[in-house]
Amino acid sequence: MNAFISTNNYVANADNDVDLDNNGFGNPFTDIMSGIVSLSLNGEPLNDGDPDHCLFDYDSGGNNTVDFGFYDPNVHFGLVHHEMIQVHPNPFTDLLNISGNMRLHPIRVVDVYGRVVLSRRPSDATETIDLSALPSGLYFLKLIDSLDKPITVRKIIKH
Repeated sequence: MNAFISTNNYVANADNDVDLDNNGFGNPFTDIMSGIVSLSLNGEPLNDGDPDHCLFDYDSGGNNTVDFGFYDPNVHFGLVHHEMIQVHPNPFTDLLNISGNMRLHPIRVVDVYGRVVLSRRPSDATETIDLSALPSGLYFLKLIDSLDKPITVRKIIKH
């Protein structure tokens, strides 16, 4: 991750069940690790602060509060606030509705291998996409800026 910076506010206890704290340690350009997390069947939090549309909080045997990551300080997100974009229903069967402040931004649906399976430019603040030709599975919905960079990415699941 060339030119990326590690997130701030390191918290050593990765098993503290707190979401959105940085549990990764290590020097730049080396392996970044977290502390040990003890898992138990049905013993992990499902109300750890993830947004309602998050698809990770369905397994109380896993802990999704271990957080660390990197960011590019040269990328500024400000064109579309991701909470203003609504995607529903999710999971979906054939039709996916997208609404919000997105008229100027192309939409891409990408599979788990990174292949673009649909690309379109919305003509209005609400867009309905027919994804009936896609097989069931996990996909990513991306709104793209003028530099071909994702502004926001949402996980979507097709039944």
